[in-house]
Amino acid sequence: MGVAACQEAAGETDKAVATYQQVLAQHSTSPEAHQARLALGLLHEQKSQGEQALRLYDEVLRAKPVSVWRMEAEMRREQLLRKDPKLAPGTTAAATTLVAPATNAPAKK
Repeated sequence: MGVAACQEAAGETDKAVATYQQVLAQHSTSPEAHQARLALGLLHEQKSQGEQALRLYDEVLRAKPVSVWRMEAEMRREQLLRKDPKLAPGTTAAATTLVAPATNAPAKK
């Protein structure tokens, strides 16, 4: 984790992503994996890859037991969805269109 954080701080984003992915591959259920998912999610947000970030945050949210990392993922997820509402599950262009309610009133002549 320390190496990836240093790479990220040095602006070596692609190397940091690869290192965080190695952490996930080697320690998929450990607290370090949750930390790596959060860091990767933030990197994806910075690269305007909201769908990938949301997926990573959701993976942390599904983790058991509840941890500080899960609370962090929930906060980041909510911020991301506020910033980009179309990423919300089940959201489509049609679902976000406002439609005037229909009435049963007879047509005026």
